[in-house]
Amino acid sequence: MKGCAPITTPASFYRQRKDLDTSKCRRYENCVQDVVTTLSEMANPVDVEQEELISLASGQVLETTAADRLLGTEQLGEEQFSKFIKNKIFSEEPDIFAKLERKPALN
Repeated sequence: MKGCAPITTPASFYRQRKDLDTSKCRRYENCVQDVVTTLSEMANPVDVEQEELISLASGQVLETTAADRLLGTEQLGEEQFSKFIKNKIFSEEPDIFAKLERKPALN
């Protein structure tokens, strides 16, 4: 019975999980603080008042030509879709298995 005493004593109830001890909690808090610091130093990529586009990966401002191409992709896609429907679906010999051509937004 004496061998079971350390397991059943009230002191065993105060044992914490390994990932909740004070040193790990401090480390987690430092990691969170590092993320907050990094995010606060970066520019806000979704700011409506901002004129230029910002890369999410690098935080740098995107070149004007690349930004214009990205902003024009919706119109380009609609034009390609209309052309596809006209030439492949509403043609004399419809091809319902035809594929849309993929054109990259950035060349």
